[in-house]
Amino acid sequence: YGLKPPSAKATVVWTEEKKPAKRETRTVELGVEVPGTDVTAARLAGSPSVVFVPSSVATVVRKNVNDFKSKELFGGVSALDVSRIDLERWRGQIVLARKSGVWWLDQPLADLADSEAAERLAGDVTALRVQEFLTAADRSDLATLGLNPP
Repeated sequence: YGLKPPSAKATVVWTEEKKPAKRETRTVELGVEVPGTDVTAARLAGSPSVVFVPSSVATVVRKNVNDFKSKELFGGVSALDVSRIDLERWRGQIVLARKSGVWWLDQPLADLADSEAAERLAGDVTALRVQEFLTAADRSDLATLGLNPP
């Protein structure tokens, strides 16, 4: 069943309401997927009994660490929460600020801003989600990705 050694393990830690200071744990060891089925061999750590669990659970346990990282860049901040947007580009800096619910240009000049454009920008930026995480090798030369300071 592929449990010596297991191909993956998942340990769950929890506390019970009546005993919040005591941590409970349980580990499930995963083996091989049974051919022609949608189940994977498994057992509780320390138990000789083999059980079968959905292969979908085993697939999730075996995922890469990047699959568990949050893909939200702004952690749930919405466009309505934004009070200021600073844009730095090779052509200079633009600062938009929301004051009493109205969007204003603060830099390079002080003027009323296009509220729809500012709100759309705030929404687009706060809604950004990661498409792919870079490997350590890719992170070593950010200049090739155009990530030199503007």
